[in-house]
Amino acid sequence: MSEIVLHQYDAKELKKINLVDELVQGPVRRGLLYYAVNSYLASQRSGTHSTKTRGQVAGSTKKIYRQKGTGRARHGSKKVPTFVGGGVAFGPSPRNYSFKLPKAARRRAIQSVFALRYKENALRIVENIDWEKPSTKKANNFFKSFNVKSAALIIDEENLNLRLSLSNLPSYALFTVSEINVYDLLKYDCLFVTEASLDKLYEKLHLVA
Repeated sequence: MSEIVLHQYDAKELKKINLVDELVQGPVRRGLLYYAVNSYLASQRSGTHSTKTRGQVAGSTKKIYRQKGTGRARHGSKKVPTFVGGGVAFGPSPRNYSFKLPKAARRRAIQSVFALRYKENALRIVENIDWEKPSTKKANNFFKSFNVKSAALIIDEENLNLRLSLSNLPSYALFTVSEINVYDLLKYDCLFVTEASLDKLYEKLHLVA
């Protein structure tokens, strides 16, 4: 088991707790991180680009001028790509760019993010946070007390007060364990994980605590 400090929400150290070695001591699989980020970005593409081929362009199929005697090249249709207003040759058509990694690969990629942040000393475990009402000031002070410029806070289940508190802070984000993905985790310099969410995180990554 790997030791890490458990912090209060004001950055004071409470005690040391143990983390499963596979979460933070495993190898950082940079190849998997690359494919996981590409998979996320590919799924965001709309793929609605479209052009018309010569068979889809509206127009007469009548031969535009006689075969011989004009001195020009032989043409049978004005819808060919060589004419203005004709179809497009080999143009883009609607398609789905998304691709999925195997579930085991996605789990290992997320695990690699935690291992990377742990090695960079950018992983913080904090006590459970539950404010009575939304407060952007409280949220901002929480992150400032740890002296981080950008961070993602991972909680065990949806908390509307926390969600609203962070909604106006573009440098910080809130995710439940079920929402995390490699792209979002890598966007931020530091990861904050509440103590209550550790068990759900182990369960998501199929790690034995």
